[in-house]
This record gives sequence, C-alpha cells and structure tokens, in this order.
Amino acid sequence: MQHHTSHGAAPPLPYQLKFETVSGSGDDLQLRSLLDRQQFHDPLGEAEREGISSSAWPIFGLLWPSGRVLAHVMLTYELEGKRILELGCGLALASLVVHRRGGNITASDCHPLAADFLRENLKLNHLPAMNYQIGNWSRANPLLARFDLIIGSDVLYDRDQP
Repeated sequence: MQHHTSHGAAPPLPYQLKFETVSGSGDDLQLRSLLDRQQFHDPLGEAEREGISSSAWPIFGLLWPSGRVLAHVMLTYELEGKRILELGCGLALASLVVHRRGGNITASDCHPLAADFLRENLKLNHLPAMNYQIGNWSRANPLLARFDLIIGSDVLYDRDQP
C-alpha cells in the first residue's frame, strides 16, 4: 500500500495504491494498482463524462483474473508483423507483456487515469514508452488506425456496452 508521501515534492494521492509482483507471464512484472474497489476520485467529473459511474470508477485500476489469462496467452502469441490493440486495457498487463516482447501494441481505455497508471507501470518495470490511445466505444475514435489483432479481457460484461 502506498500513501504517496514524498519529501514535500508531491501532494498525497486522493486514493490508495498497492504494488504487486505478477508472475506467470514471463519474467515477473511489478504492477502499481488501486488498493481495492473502494477507491474513487473524480473531482473534475472526467470519468463521469466518459460514462463511468462512481461504483465502476476503480475497475480500471485492479488486476482481474481474465487479465492474467490474456497476458499469459500473449506470452507465446505470434507477434511478428502484427499491429495489436488492447481494448479496455485497465492496468494493461497484456499490453505490457506484448511490449516487453517487442510487439507493436497500442493500449486503449476510456478511463482518465489509465494512461497515468500505464506510464508508472512502464517505469516500474524499466520499459520504454509505449503507444496509448484513449478509446471510448460509445463514440468515434478517429485517432485509432487499423489493427491486425484486437485483444481484450473483461470488456463484454455490461449489456449496455456499445
């Protein structure tokens, strides 16, 4: 758990974090994630504008069993010459595995904090920057190009999902 108290440099985060080691997807990965499903912080209403309710707000920041399974599949998936998009990446564990293997991956999520968590997890694992693009499937996403493979886990659980 982190309460993010540094020597006067940054204010404390308004939500609690944990750090965990994820095994089973090649070399262990370190992940910074939300402590639990009780976390919420949307002072500017950014998540609400994306259609994310307060109860769904923390979902992006947790590691789900299906995300572990997808990451494990990506460990041996043939990547050569493929442009890959991960939809609803959340913590982007599968994208991190593909990226670490040298694959051409773009992670995508509609949550306003997903990109920040991805950046921090790349740093935590000493990986270079990777492609990220905001994607909300209830509207057009003109910045996303064509992909050879689209992956995702836990993205089809809501009947009203576009």
